[in-house]
Amino acid sequence: MSRERIDAEKAMLNDYFGRCARPPLKWSFIMNAPNGEFHSLDCSLTSQSGRRYHLHLRLDGFPTQLPKVYVKHPTPLKNYLGIPMREVSAVMHVLSPDHEGCTQICHYGASQWRKNISLVKVVLRAKVWLDAYECHLRTGRDIDTWLNHAR
Repeated sequence: MSRERIDAEKAMLNDYFGRCARPPLKWSFIMNAPNGEFHSLDCSLTSQSGRRYHLHLRLDGFPTQLPKVYVKHPTPLKNYLGIPMREVSAVMHVLSPDHEGCTQICHYGASQWRKNISLVKVVLRAKVWLDAYECHLRTGRDIDTWLNHAR
């Protein structure tokens, strides 16, 4: 990721989540020490119900490749029945978990991804997923009830 893109992403994150989000979103880029590249973005956010979540965005290949988004807290993320969400599921918009068993959520389809999409949009889509997840917890209905598959 170029220095210009990093600066632009930081500015957008500060602008949107520092001033517009209530409560403000806390975020930080994590740098890969050997080559000085940013390899991930960690952020904590609050859902509409007031629950706190911690997201980890893997930025390998970003912006040309879509980042992977994992829910790091709470872990394991459990479904309506209390079963950890560690299996790929189209109706739940869940992808392969990471090596720690953290749930990976679907936020964009690979064919939808464009290199001009900002991390702000990725985090906003993750927040929408979390709100749909909480509806699932209340009703037992699949997340697909509230989210459309990216085409």
